Amino acid sequence: MSLHAALESFRPKTMVPGIPTPQDVVSGLAQPAPDFSGFLQTGDGSSLFPSTGIGGDQGKGGWLDNLFSTTDNSGNTQQGSLTQGIGALSSLAGAWAGFEKMGVAKDQLAFNKDVFNKNYAAQQQTVNTNLEDRQMRRNSASPTASIPVDQYMQNNRV
Repeated sequence: MSLHAALESFRPKTMVPGIPTPQDVVSGLAQPAPDFSGFLQTGDGSSLFPSTGIGGDQGKGGWLDNLFSTTDNSGNTQQGSLTQGIGALSSLAGAWAGFEKMGVAKDQLAFNKDVFNKNYAAQQQTVNTNLEDRQMRRNSASPTASIPVDQYMQNNRV
């Protein structure tokens, strides 16, 4: 027996009874899907859900026509009230989420402004300290040739 034949013997022919394997579908061995149309019928043969057509009573109309989208004989689709209500709730949820995002954006802007202002103040202090130190070194190197530190800082402070 070859390795290929041995491996083929271990491959399941069907994974679940009644459901074809991918190999069966490709090779054309798949059987058609079972018909469950009688599953939702009452004892006299009428459908439990006449408006949806489940069970074979399509097109007779009923209470579900008012809830779900239906298609008439001309091919026109009509939205039901449940579909419209879900759409309205979805729109309200989107508006609420947008409102919440606006609040988060305002908080983030305030935080970024605060960080910028603190960083600017720190940089300003650093530059002024460097200017003052530089002028002090100039004064110590040649006291008569340079202006006093206080006057220099009044003229050049950031």
